[in-house]
Amino acid sequence: MARLRYRSAMNAVALSDEEKFSVADSSQILGLEPFSVYSLIQRRKLNADRTLLGELVISRSEFGRVLGDHAKFPPASANTEI
Repeated sequence: MARLRYRSAMNAVALSDEEKFSVADSSQILGLEPFSVYSLIQRRKLNADRTLLGELVISRSEFGRVLGDHAKFPPASANTEI
């Protein structure tokens, strides 16, 4: 089984004020199943960070990188920022 590598959570998540989305929220934004989001992360097509609790989160800027102007974000009150 391939070993997954992620950017350091301490550098990226704990010190950043950027909006983060869970895998479930990210799958809705991308129009994919959560398993497909995990596959994109594993293949390094989508960058993810780990929170201090070990949860994977994807930053808003990452969606901008991947989708350009085609990203459809849920209203601010509907997302679950971590």
